[in-house]
Amino acid sequence: MTSCNLRAVRALIESGWHAGSTARNSDGVDVFPNSPAAVSWCLLGAIGRVRGIDCEPRYDGYISSPEHAALARALTRVEPSQNYWSPMTYNDRQFSSAPVLALIDMAIADAEAVEQEFNVEVEVAQAQPDYCNH
Repeated sequence: MTSCNLRAVRALIESGWHAGSTARNSDGVDVFPNSPAAVSWCLLGAIGRVRGIDCEPRYDGYISSPEHAALARALTRVEPSQNYWSPMTYNDRQFSSAPVLALIDMAIADAEAVEQEFNVEVEVAQAQPDYCNH
């Protein structure tokens, strides 16, 4: 379920966020999002971690995900005059995790509303099932 996965993305961003690459280790070296050494993620890297995909340098697995689509929809309401063309661009133009977390919160609220309206069955994120218990 998209809202569940977005909550998992939010938890990862809260635990460690950065801009400029999908994931980094404790020394600040770029790693794949699913690497056991990863301690911080950008928005797309967190999606990759939650969905269990490591597809760098191609981002198809991230961009085609329902989580990315929900974030892109929410982004249209965040500073529309800035013309952020993707959640990845938005992430990389921030100086702290606060605006990124706010965007995720908007996307979670949107996803929950859609799931309730259409009575969507729950599909728990396989990579991070603990975040889906609410």
